[in-house]
Amino acid sequence: MTNKNKPPTKTDRDILVFLQNGGSVNFLTAFQTFKTSRLSDNIYRLRQAGNIIYSENVPYKTKAGVSKHYYNFCMVKPKIKKAGTKTGKEKIK
Repeated sequence: MTNKNKPPTKTDRDILVFLQNGGSVNFLTAFQTFKTSRLSDNIYRLRQAGNIIYSENVPYKTKAGVSKHYYNFCMVKPKIKKAGTKTGKEKIK
């Protein structure tokens, strides 16, 4: 079974709205929020429908010291600023 030429499902559209509102989604948030365990399948269909969705590889280490990673998906690339850059959200003394 293949996903080629299949339209986005209701879950896909819900994820798309979430991403368009500035959210980012990974496997855990997709499972908890949208009740889907096939996030890669949902993202694939959304990309095939013409949406630009970025993926960010997030590395981490387990308690045993094993290196692993997961993906965060978003529609707006996160802006990484240099350390010490003012964001406008600092408290004024």
